[in-house]
Amino acid sequence: MPNGGSKNWIRFCAAIDGFRCRYGKWPRLVRVPTFFSDELKIVLSEQDQSVLSTKIRIIGDGSPFIAMDESGNSYDYGEEGFSDERPDIQADVWLDVTCEYDD
Repeated sequence: MPNGGSKNWIRFCAAIDGFRCRYGKWPRLVRVPTFFSDELKIVLSEQDQSVLSTKIRIIGDGSPFIAMDESGNSYDYGEEGFSDERPDIQADVWLDVTCEYDD
């Protein structure tokens, strides 16, 4: 994956992957920097935005990529970075969307 704007997508997926490794399930929402929620409207097609919204809720509130569920479980990429473990299914595969970042 190219560097640049895609680094935010990598961080987003890392938060989801970390949550999956820790809890064995998918998070229900991810709190992200506001600019990233705006960025997704540019790099995802309308169809992919729709697919993404059926799997996860994104809240653009300035947080550093925090994956959470309704029970209060969370994985904070901003504090924890990449998980040392690999999930059984990686977030980018589960989300099944295509980001159109410029190289």
